[in-house]
Amino acid sequence: MKISSWRFVLVLATAVSLIGYPKPANATIVDVTVGPNGNLVFSPSSVTIHPGDQVRWTWGSSGHSTTSGSPGQPNGIWDSGIRSQGATFIRTFSNAGTFPYYCTPHGGCCGMTGTVVVAANASPAFFTGEIPLGNGVFYLQFSNGTPFGYYAYLSDPHYIFHYDMGYEYWFDANDGHNGIYFYDFAANTFFYTSPSFPFPYLYDFGLNTVLYYYPDTQRPGHYTTNPRYFYNFTTHQIIIR
Repeated sequence: MKISSWRFVLVLATAVSLIGYPKPANATIVDVTVGPNGNLVFSPSSVTIHPGDQVRWTWGSSGHSTTSGSPGQPNGIWDSGIRSQGATFIRTFSNAGTFPYYCTPHGGCCGMTGTVVVAANASPAFFTGEIPLGNGVFYLQFSNGTPFGYYAYLSDPHYIFHYDMGYEYWFDANDGHNGIYFYDFAANTFFYTSPSFPFPYLYDFGLNTVLYYYPDTQRPGHYTTNPRYFYNFTTHQIIIR
């Protein structure tokens, strides 16, 4: 995949305005399965979305509901009612906040509960599906099964600390592929990647080549760190970046 240099320069030149006045993202639909294979759970039990996004619950078995609030204490924000296998229920979340919900028949007795987290600072679609792990840490795995890894947002959410890559500053590539530009503080250069490029392949604008970021074979879901190893597709060599 070739990244247009002139387009990158144009995006970089307008980065400050993009950061200060982000463009509204297209609404994303995040899927949750209700009672998959008859299990008394929502899968996943917690999702993180952004204002304007939707959650779509699909019934994997019958006799369940998605009801906002906590077991025995509905708060009236939404209630699907008890539905049968194959049914769907969609809700758009317009405001930031944390929204707990439960299954009316099975929330109290069996712990069938879930949470929708609507993040106040909208991130680009690249981060869709990120899972909050607590203490400000998130984990992201793309739909193709490839992990992005573990990271935390700083006070300015355009900065993240990736637990393998280190400190990164992101802005949306707006390329129709959920692409993102990272300024990588360790290498003092810009990377491009996207879920479909796909990460861990990175276009390195400093080297003008595609790199492959090696996973850490000893730690599933992680990549090499201290040092970080990359395969350079131009020189066909493994480099430290």
